[in-house]
Amino acid sequence: MSDLERAFAEVVSGWAEAGVALYPPSSELVWEVGAPADPAEDAPATSGDDVSADAISATTPDGGGSATATDDGASAVDEDPTADVAPSPDFAPSPDFAPSPGFPPSPGFPSSSGFPPSSGSLLSPSGGGSSGEGAAAADGAVSSVPWWAVVPTGAAPAPTTVPVPAPGDPGLAEAFGRGLVDGEADAAGASALEALPGGPVLAGLLGPLVPGEVGAATLVETIAAFERVASWATAMQAVHVRELTDRQGMTSRAADRAAAEVAARLGSTNAVGAAKVSLAAALDSFPEVADALTTGRIDSRKATVLTTREPGLTTGQQRRVVTDLLKDADRLSGPKLRNRLRAAALSVNPDAGVERRQREHAARKVTITPAPDAMAWITAYVRADHAHTIKTALRALADAAVDGDQSDERSREQVEADAFVDLFASVLDRGVDLAGHPLPTGRLARAGAQITVGAGTLLGLDHQAGYLAG
Repeated sequence: MSDLERAFAEVVSGWAEAGVALYPPSSELVWEVGAPADPAEDAPATSGDDVSADAISATTPDGGGSATATDDGASAVDEDPTADVAPSPDFAPSPDFAPSPGFPPSPGFPSSSGFPPSSGSLLSPSGGGSSGEGAAAADGAVSSVPWWAVVPTGAAPAPTTVPVPAPGDPGLAEAFGRGLVDGEADAAGASALEALPGGPVLAGLLGPLVPGEVGAATLVETIAAFERVASWATAMQAVHVRELTDRQGMTSRAADRAAAEVAARLGSTNAVGAAKVSLAAALDSFPEVADALTTGRIDSRKATVLTTREPGLTTGQQRRVVTDLLKDADRLSGPKLRNRLRAAALSVNPDAGVERRQREHAARKVTITPAPDAMAWITAYVRADHAHTIKTALRALADAAVDGDQSDERSREQVEADAFVDLFASVLDRGVDLAGHPLPTGRLARAGAQITVGAGTLLGLDHQAGYLAG
């Protein structure tokens, strides 16, 4: 086992000894060692109404192994069919935790403990493909982290003359300290950080570092490492938010109460609390995404994209699609992930696109959002062709308003904005709609503003700011 592999194993073991539980696992996806496969020949995700209804087949990202899961959650490992990985006692599930419906745990493995029993197809930090994914340790040791959660490596420069120090090794602090003047030390420190998943060990290493005292490569890896720590913190917070929600009951009102309590404690809006409750529930339904968020393979934005329900797909179908997307999720942006998810949804269910368009068209609306300095945003959520119709009309109105007048100092954007306002103001001025029908009299009142100014300011005794209601 290499130093890097040993360091990774120590980190995972440290989590168990400290009682730091990983997110509830994808319990019926049990990955097994198989013959090396060509990534181009990966079988497409199968479809079905429930994950447990059909067998699941997948390969590691670099084709280093294959895996199957049957409808009863059992799987045979090629090297030793009788072997099993017993979880640490510290990973015992809470008696109050209820696993997601439709995802029964694998035999002999608690549903809310660490990751499922692993085999050679789980990724190790330095084995397998170019990014250090897809193979077991050289001495036969098996990582307890599934491939979809392993932190990819290969971005940091690798040292050529010195080993990569492990957490707790005095050589790691020395590498950080010499990084500004020694390129090899800088590469060693950066590589050590790159291989560590988000969690308390990584956070403990990052805390003492001073940005101005580390090398260039280490500085970049500290930024990436802090992102993984933030992802881990988000995942751990989601576990606790889910527990809070479960204690409130199993109704929609329970979720509302939990969201309100979270928002009140954070001093934030109900929307922020609701978003945290929603993410916690989504991660409970997509445990592979939760695993990847816990280690920092993906961030919270990507987790939200992958767990947002795609119209036309059942939870089981989307879970298969999402698990396959996790192979590339670490290097794809949120919008690109969303596009791939939609494309995959169309391949599984060709009617998904129609359903999605119908749902979005039904959600069309116009909203006004207050902005600073007596301004506001007006937003119309309409069909794309209708939006271009509006823009074309505004351009024509702007051309007519200027009509070669060189004295008009307004910019093109300002003229279009004024034309937009004038269009609706003229409707109110005439008091009729576009077909010439009179408008309801109660709807003709112009907008007003209520401003409260202190007596001292009115008397010229002070200069306190006024208050704009609304």
